[in-house]
Amino acid sequence: PFIPSNAERIRLWSRDPRVPALKERLRLSGNLRAAPGPDENLLDRPTGEALKEFQSLNGLSPDGVIGEKTLGALNLSTKQRIMRIELSMERWRALPRDLGERHLRVNIPDYRLEVFEQGELSLEMPVVVGRSERPTPTFSALLTFVEFSPYWYVPPTILAEDELPRIKEDRRYLEWRNFEIVSWDKGKPIAAENISWDSVTPATFPGMLRQKPGPRNPLGRVKFIFPNHHAVYIHDTPKRKLFDREDRSLSSGCIRIDRPEELATHLLMLQGGWDANSIDKAMKETTPLRVNLAAPVPVHLTYFTAWVDTQGRLQMRSDLYDLDSSMDAALKKETLRLKNLPLPGLAGPNLPVKSARLDQPGRAR
Repeated sequence: PFIPSNAERIRLWSRDPRVPALKERLRLSGNLRAAPGPDENLLDRPTGEALKEFQSLNGLSPDGVIGEKTLGALNLSTKQRIMRIELSMERWRALPRDLGERHLRVNIPDYRLEVFEQGELSLEMPVVVGRSERPTPTFSALLTFVEFSPYWYVPPTILAEDELPRIKEDRRYLEWRNFEIVSWDKGKPIAAENISWDSVTPATFPGMLRQKPGPRNPLGRVKFIFPNHHAVYIHDTPKRKLFDREDRSLSSGCIRIDRPEELATHLLMLQGGWDANSIDKAMKETTPLRVNLAAPVPVHLTYFTAWVDTQGRLQMRSDLYDLDSSMDAALKKETLRLKNLPLPGLAGPNLPVKSARLDQPGRAR
């Protein structure tokens, strides 16, 4: 049943003519198992608990309140849900056959990082991913080193649009933000007082602007590097409150993690000389410290809007970057193309074929 939209939110113990449709919807999905009370228009306790369960299975805050996002998830049609399951199966097929006995997975729509050891989940934590205009890409790579107390090298776009205008407005901004300027080979410091700031443009900036390690560094206290042409990596962040948000598509493509010290400990615990105390010390250094992993660890950045969890429950997530529709269209187009190929020794183009495998959403292999 479709639940109409309304400016009014539906809360526990409130009456609303849409509640009967809500109860029927939760019964059909198997979330409402207890018998509700006699007042069909009342969002009673059993219905409220069923609604919270539904919200949890759809990556929403389980507050028992029907707002815009919960309503959208409730009104997702059976056809759309089946499509998400089918697309997730295609995405699984595109992953490497061997994910690695020890590996990291990030599911972008779920805002979550998981570490697996011999097929068992050993660590998980919430993450921040790229916003829609700067999405986090999907790919697999090898995590080869950890860098504690990293520098942050300001990207050209941020330099041009944000930092250079602020520096020109107030030279003290460099010191306040703990910035320094170094040569393009990162070897020699360039004294800010020797720069003619009035004539400097983004194109003539004399070197690289970088922020020293410290509490305000955007990369936080540690970053995890798996070399790739996307220039994407995993890192800490000083903005801890972001992890309290439901929607965490807030970065420029890199992945920010909630508990970086735990991930660092997990990755380095098998290497001599590293424990919680030495990692804490490395995170507080004033110069970067690179630690190569004895054995590279596979990292898989994935995009699953549907999957079955370890308890056998179907988990669904919103299509954060609107990739499902484009991938579905690409699959249908490729299937039609294959179906109409002339096959030697067989008459007629309309023969059943297996669906096309896609390595990336929206792109046929």
